[in-house]
Parts: sequence; C-alpha cells; structure tokens
Amino acid sequence: MASAPQPVHVISSPWAVARVYRLIDGHGRPHAELDEVFESLDAAHEAALAWIEGRCLVEPQAPTGELQAVLRRHFGVEVSTASGSWRTLRHPG
Repeated sequence: MASAPQPVHVISSPWAVARVYRLIDGHGRPHAELDEVFESLDAAHEAALAWIEGRCLVEPQAPTGELQAVLRRHFGVEVSTASGSWRTLRHPG
C-alpha cells in the first residue's frame, strides 16, 4: 500500500530575496534624475559617478578619493528589504 505524500515545507529566508539598490538625495528621497533600481551596489555607484562626471563636478581623471568624496556628498544609497521596503545604507553628505 502506498503511503500518502508528505507535505513539503518551504523555509523562507530574508537572505533568499534578491536585493536591489537605489540612489537617494540629501532629503532621503529617491534621486530626482537617477530614480531607478540597480541590480548591484556597483551599478548604482557607476551611474552616480557618470552623473557627477557629466555635471563636471570633478576634473577629468580626478583621483579616486576625490570622486568618492563628491559621490558621498551628492548621493546616499538604499537597499531593498525582504518586506519590500527600503533601508538606508548610507546618507548623503
């Protein structure tokens, strides 16, 4: 006699959720010109650096330290949470 199938238990983990990132402005709101979702923190940083360079906020071929300082001044970063909200990783300024 065949036994009844056993129920399958799926364990949900917050670490199983794909994280996405977004850039925020000085008021903690999504950045007005770069209001999009990025698949990685690196992709968000690349978009922010391109924006900074496009606005001539740094000299061409500026040292990495200067680029990072301007990036931090103009952009903060948020990450998505398992519940669907956003958590701030870094505030601008």
